[in-house]
Amino acid sequence: MALLVFNDRVYNEVDFSSGNPAVGNELQRIAADRNFVKKNIKGRTALRDAILQGLQLLDHPSSADAIYVLTDGGENASTHKESDLNQRLAITSVRLFAVLVYGSLGFRNRTPEEISGPRA
Repeated sequence: MALLVFNDRVYNEVDFSSGNPAVGNELQRIAADRNFVKKNIKGRTALRDAILQGLQLLDHPSSADAIYVLTDGGENASTHKESDLNQRLAITSVRLFAVLVYGSLGFRNRTPEEISGPRA
């Protein structure tokens, strides 16, 4: 397994060469950090760029590979277009699984990206 953590860019990468235990250790570190969400889950989101960076980690991507993304579906910072991502996924046949995570909005309305993101 590999792990990419991102917002407007990928800021933490555990690649395949680190091994599965390294991914587990990083997830445990994130889970133990009470301030992780407050410090890191904010700002702009480059979802398409992060997925494409994940595809680059695969040596010879094929239909045997899969990318899992946990997201609110918001997208407002990628340099790549949706058509770029769709084309790359179609060419490689890599499967993309998205788990949509919704949190409490408090006293604010959803942004346009949060509204349109899950549909995309």
